[in-house]
Amino acid sequence: MAAANLPAPAQPLETIRGSARDFVASLIPHGTGVSHIEVAPLDPRLRLHACATKLHASLPAGAELRPRTTVSVACEDASPWRIYVGVDIESDVPVLVLRRAAVRGEELSAADLEIQQRRVPGLAHAYVNDVQALTGRTLRRALSAGAALTADALAPRRLVQRGQEVTLLAASGAVQVRAPGIALADAGAAQRVRVQNSASMRVVEGIVESASTVRVSP
Repeated sequence: MAAANLPAPAQPLETIRGSARDFVASLIPHGTGVSHIEVAPLDPRLRLHACATKLHASLPAGAELRPRTTVSVACEDASPWRIYVGVDIESDVPVLVLRRAAVRGEELSAADLEIQQRRVPGLAHAYVNDVQALTGRTLRRALSAGAALTADALAPRRLVQRGQEVTLLAASGAVQVRAPGIALADAGAAQRVRVQNSASMRVVEGIVESASTVRVSP
């Protein structure tokens, strides 16, 4: 058979999967728990020409590292190609686990949780393992007994509720000006909230200082 008729060498599929695995591993901070990276298999019928340069792996534009992530693996030689590979991430970490079911808006205490070593989807920083993180926070959504507590399940405790009367406080040096207002949204401590001045009807934005006071710039 003439050399010209020989099939062009194909890129080994395991090198593509390995590039995706190594790239994801490079994004995981050290000392955050044991991580497990599982790369989805590729169709064995897939044939891409053997890349003359090192494969380049990256996250698609605007994407973040998630428990189930898509990684772009590209060849950037004279005949470029690109393929997207699915990657699952799990971590072995100590996490706070609910002893009982809890409802949205509930404040949890140390008695409601216990620490367990678990294999969880995603990275360790997505989970709560310190009861101090519960201070001043409530549940953003209902959770069942045995659920691992994630950071995004907690929200600042609401101090101000929409429609509530509050005092607008503007201070400049020793001079303080107070005015009545109506909160236009719910907000927790140190959060920004829009308030309508009851006298001028002007809408301003300020920082929640207490359950009745919102500080605004003078």
